[in-house]
Amino acid sequence: MKTVFRTLGIIALIAVIAFAFTACPDSSKSGGGGGGGGKGGSPTAPTFTYSGISGIDVFMLTIKGKAGQTEPATGDTFTLSVNPVSTGTVTGNTGGKLTLKPSRNGAPEFSTTVSAKGITAMSDTITFDNGTTKAAPATITAGAGGTLTITGVPAIHANHYFQGLSDIMSADPLFFAAETPTYGELIAIIKGKRPSGGTVTLNVYGGDWIEVQPNAGKPVPFTGSRTASAGELTLNIFSSETFDLTNPSAWDSHVAEYNSKLNVQFTNGSATVRWADLEKWD
Repeated sequence: MKTVFRTLGIIALIAVIAFAFTACPDSSKSGGGGGGGGKGGSPTAPTFTYSGISGIDVFMLTIKGKAGQTEPATGDTFTLSVNPVSTGTVTGNTGGKLTLKPSRNGAPEFSTTVSAKGITAMSDTITFDNGTTKAAPATITAGAGGTLTITGVPAIHANHYFQGLSDIMSADPLFFAAETPTYGELIAIIKGKRPSGGTVTLNVYGGDWIEVQPNAGKPVPFTGSRTASAGELTLNIFSSETFDLTNPSAWDSHVAEYNSKLNVQFTNGSATVRWADLEKWD
């Protein structure tokens, strides 16, 4: 398995990294998640979360509201993550069409339309906190891909970074990573994801590992249902957050490789694996 990962798998992994979340709306409102306090207590300030996919880009919009709100309102603060990040203030909400003002000095407003499903439309130019800009996608699909969650990660790996691959032979492989995919002349910097509280959650992508190269097929967030047979899901652990897998010396930060001992069932793009159900590759 390690041989596969270090050859064809390297080609795949240079194209895969994402930072994506599913939309978490309030089921009774079009404005997204959030809630009030319990009976007899003070209402809590809601957080509204929406996501959407355009091509290989996963957009996550988080808005912090005020107590009593059931949808985003003028004056709320927002964070839009798509690598990089844009933060700022909501300046309007007309039927779910939000006007967002980035905090970057002199940045123009842009629009994002949301529903219970997630982000349904965007327009204008997005200005990020680092000063870079990006045209809003012409089309976007509400929601995001699935996640692979590993529970019970031992403390020895608390400061390590995880990547993964499942080479399911009956269909395109799945890739598990963090951050937004970066494409180039077969060169990409890949950032892993570190556990928190003994759990690490990686975004799931599907794609053809041989075709993942410039001007060829590119992996997209995975939302399907599929079973990875025992031994067909691999996790590689690194001591470095950022590493270039096209450079052999990058493997100097490789700590360990683990394979699944049991079948892993992905449903609607997501699966959970216990650390106890992984075995180390020697």
